[in-house]
Amino acid sequence: MLKACLPGILELTNGVCLVAPIASKSISTNIIICAFLLGFGGISITLQILSITSKAKISIKPYLIGKLLQGTFAAIYTYIFLNTFWFLSLDL
Repeated sequence: MLKACLPGILELTNGVCLVAPIASKSISTNIIICAFLLGFGGISITLQILSITSKAKISIKPYLIGKLLQGTFAAIYTYIFLNTFWFLSLDL
């Protein structure tokens, strides 16, 4: 799982493609990790934003903190949703 998460933190598309097919009894875990990765967006996106904001002398720190919070909240909300609507769970 860690082998799939690290590329996801760097680049969103490859990370989600690596996390999704991991075989486990708890598919909810894969969904929650994908939710975090989708919320965070990846370091490559952050570096693209940095290249744009560096010309305007704007700090990237609030953006990075916001993206980490967005990823965390996406994972938490997904966990709550999957546990609230148990009939939607795909776990084996």
